Amino acid sequence: SIDPPGLHDRWGADAAGRPGFVLGMDERALAVVDPLGGWVEWRAPDVGARR
Repeated sequence: SIDPPGLHDRWGADAAGRPGFVLGMDERALAVVDPLGGWVEWRAPDVGARR
């Protein structure tokens, strides 16, 4: 899913002060993305996360 950053605060995505979106899968933030493609901030996978 591609969602506004404030929608998934529990994911730990630090995009609140940026005009971007959270790219997520299975309720995990994978990246914070600039909608114009200027930057992508990838997230490290959760170590020891349950599936």
